[in-house]
Amino acid sequence: MLLFLLNPIKQINKARDSSRKEDFKQIRIALDTYYNDHNCYPLSLSFGEEWKGGTIVYMKKVPQDPSCGQKGSACYTYVVDPSATCPQWHVLFGKLAIAPSTALPACLLESDCLPSNYTSSGYNLCDFGGNLDCDVLHAQTLEEETTEPSPTTNPTGSGSNSTGTPPVPTPTTFTIPPDGIYYCGCGNAHVTVCNVTYSIPSGGIPYYLDKACSNQCGQPC
Repeated sequence: MLLFLLNPIKQINKARDSSRKEDFKQIRIALDTYYNDHNCYPLSLSFGEEWKGGTIVYMKKVPQDPSCGQKGSACYTYVVDPSATCPQWHVLFGKLAIAPSTALPACLLESDCLPSNYTSSGYNLCDFGGNLDCDVLHAQTLEEETTEPSPTTNPTGSGSNSTGTPPVPTPTTFTIPPDGIYYCGCGNAHVTVCNVTYSIPSGGIPYYLDKACSNQCGQPC
């Protein structure tokens, strides 16, 4: 109790890191079960949604990083061979709040078997299965850390500027699931284009899908 009072943030981070490691363990078990049923790993995972194949429920809700969508955080990322129709390997990436030591790394892959921006993008946790193709994996690029939008300066007339946020289009359809997380893309609630989830910033402008179904949530696809 005294330790918690002296450094509550560290204790909260430790608890969240334990949750992240447990999430990866449970996702890996579900992925292995799926592979045993289909002889393939799934092409994508819908984090925050039920994962169901036919009548089989692999996970009632695929867990997502508890800090996903917050500044400085990294959401869980699922990677397979993008050219495969029946993936034979997969890697899950995440970020621990307390960086692991070099003696006890939270990702056992060598640097030449990691996406080129693995370290710079803030990830330090991974879990994998199958016979990895390191050349394909190293050529992948992970999503950068989530950052909050910053105000921009817009011209208001000749030689004068004012600081503010740019106008945001209103989507024709905008439904927020009960868990407060929704998916960016042109598909339905279970199909995504970017394969990325976002949380709505507290008190901020929500991410949106524009009418042209492009530039999903401000991210290139």
